[in-house]
Order: sequence, then structure tokens, then C-alpha cells
Amino acid sequence: MKLKAMSKSQDSIPPVEAQSVAKQDQVSPVATIYDASLSSVFWRNFLAGVARGLGGILINVIFLLFISLVVMNWLLPRVQPLFDTYQKAINSLDGIGQTTQRFTLPN
Repeated sequence: MKLKAMSKSQDSIPPVEAQSVAKQDQVSPVATIYDASLSSVFWRNFLAGVARGLGGILINVIFLLFISLVVMNWLLPRVQPLFDTYQKAINSLDGIGQTTQRFTLPN
């Protein structure tokens, strides 16, 4: 008896309409995420993941371009004299190596 009464009350529950469901649970105005097909949920999530990945790549590229701009315009002119001094030291050491090769040392 109790089972019949329970099944009657379950049958009388009206189906959920999309307007009474929260916005984040709606796939479209007439369907919720619980009514949507597997393929539509998959493709929506797939496209959302691709968009998120491409957005992350774009943000990283913009960040690296900004860092390289700062290095080229601000940091490099300040350390360029140091690199020039280093290059002169290398060239002078190469010159010393060439002069010692011209002279043979006695055994």
C-alpha cells in the first residue's frame, strides 16, 4: 500500500522546466545540462578547453614580448659596455695565443 502511494506522488511531480533552473545549469533555453546529450556536452567542453588553451598561449606570448621589449630597450643598453669589454678581452687572449704559436720553444 505504501509503495503505491509513493509511486502516485512521484508521478504527480511535474518535470523541471528550464526557466526554473539556475542559469549556469542551462544548456539552452529549453534544456538543462541534465537533459543534454553526451555529444553536445562533450563538444561544448572541448571547445571551452581549446579556447582556454589558446587564451593561455596568447597571454604567455604577450608577456614574453613585453619582457623582451623591456630587456632590449632598458637592460641591454646598460650592460652593453660590459659585453664590449668582455669581447675585447677575448680578442686580446686570442692574439696572445697566436703570437705564442709563431715562436717555437726550445726543449
